[in-house]
Amino acid sequence: MLDPSYSAVEADSLRPVGDRLILQRHWEEPVEIDIVSGPGGHGGGDRLLLDDLFLGPGEDPLARPADWSDGVRSIAVGIAGNISLGTGLPVKTSELGVKLLG
Repeated sequence: MLDPSYSAVEADSLRPVGDRLILQRHWEEPVEIDIVSGPGGHGGGDRLLLDDLFLGPGEDPLARPADWSDGVRSIAVGIAGNISLGTGLPVKTSELGVKLLG
C-alpha cells in the first residue's frame, strides 16, 4: 500500500525528491546543510545504534544516546498528547503520576 501522503514531484519543483536539509532561521535566508551519511542502513545510523546498545555509548559530540529514562519521558509525552487530543486541554507530563519524571 502506498503512503497516501506520497506524491510524485517534478525535478524542477521547489520540493524535489531526494534527501535535502534546509535550515532557515527567522529573518534569514535559507541555507542548505550537507547530510553526512555513513555506510550501512539509515545512512550509518544502524551501526551507531547497535554500537550504543552492545558496546555502550562512545564519544558523541551530539549526545544522541538515550537511556531508559528518556524512553519513559517519550512515552509520557505521547500519553499527554493523547489525553490533550481527547479533552482539548493542555496536559503537563508532571501531572500524569509517573514518578520517574521528577
